[in-house]
Amino acid sequence: MIAEGENFLRSYRRGRAKSTVRNARSNLRHFSQFLKKQDIAVDEISSEVLEEFFHRMDRENYSDHTIRNRYLTVRQFLDHLGVEEDAENPANQFKISKYASRKNKREEEALKKRVWLTREELNDLVEAAPQPVVRNRCLILFMYYTACRRSEVSEIKLPNMDFEERKARVNSQKTGKTITVRWQPHLDSLLKRWREEYRSAYTTAEDSSYLFITQQAEKVAPNHISRIIREAAENAGIQEVLYEDKAGNERRKVTSHALRHSFAVHWLQPPNKGSLEELKEILAHEDVQTTQVYTEIVEDQVDEAYSTHAATIDYDTGEDRNRQLCELCGEQKPKLETHHISYEPEETMSVCQPCHREIHESDEYEYLQPEESRADAEDRDWTPY
Repeated sequence: MIAEGENFLRSYRRGRAKSTVRNARSNLRHFSQFLKKQDIAVDEISSEVLEEFFHRMDRENYSDHTIRNRYLTVRQFLDHLGVEEDAENPANQFKISKYASRKNKREEEALKKRVWLTREELNDLVEAAPQPVVRNRCLILFMYYTACRRSEVSEIKLPNMDFEERKARVNSQKTGKTITVRWQPHLDSLLKRWREEYRSAYTTAEDSSYLFITQQAEKVAPNHISRIIREAAENAGIQEVLYEDKAGNERRKVTSHALRHSFAVHWLQPPNKGSLEELKEILAHEDVQTTQVYTEIVEDQVDEAYSTHAATIDYDTGEDRNRQLCELCGEQKPKLETHHISYEPEETMSVCQPCHREIHESDEYEYLQPEESRADAEDRDWTPY
């Protein structure tokens, strides 16, 4: 499988981040090792072979994320082979959800609210945008910066855009109201390239007033936007299936709506720290309570970060102050024992339990057991140890 894998990776690495390619290479290596152990050739891969491979991963307690990530790479590899050999992909004949647990309703609702991308994942998503690259990178970033829904981006028209003020008017499909959306100066260069160099070359450009168009249609449809983002996420290696709904449909992590969630979380995160009221207006929420979920996400992040990264110092708490120093090792201990050095006159020292045992078990501490003290003890027919 080595030759087929390298051939796939040469095609796969185009436009993808190095970390994404490394991840795919690692996934293929594990799959290749499995095939070698089972003495299965590439042209013998079937849905039954895949069942066994992922069943073993499940049995060995791999995480849901790892199983789904490996499945994605294997499926893409087999898709590549299918193109080369005109064969049907066996990965389409079984559901990976058998080996990566489904979520219950409460978990599904939580995931819908909390799916967002880190800044690094967002960069990878833009870098991995499928063809036509300029339009699709521009579309992804426009969605992120404006926090628009896919239906709203589909309806953005050039006459309703103010490129100097970086604002656009659009009818919200959710509320039915006209809202104003904004974008960052970082988008200006890419947006200009799309409008002035690439968009005008499309056959539909002359008759369309929409910002984002295709070669066949006057505007990019919402479902088409979803496909672009799904493909970019798969290219970037950041896509995963989170759960299956009641109808058996797979619900993925990276969707067009995840860009809106990502903008909101980044808005509230340091160093930005925008206000909740401002975010409510940007997202065109009717009620600030709808926006409140994003503060909960950021607070959860802070809790997790604090538990992981907060520095600790050795401070003498009340409990520490109640401890005593062992006179032999010098460490603080909650309980010390009295050790007799002599009896006439009586001399004692306070030592911890480990040191007390060491004194009596090692010749090294013979100086703490004077001969006269031992003799006196024997005369009195008892021993201090």
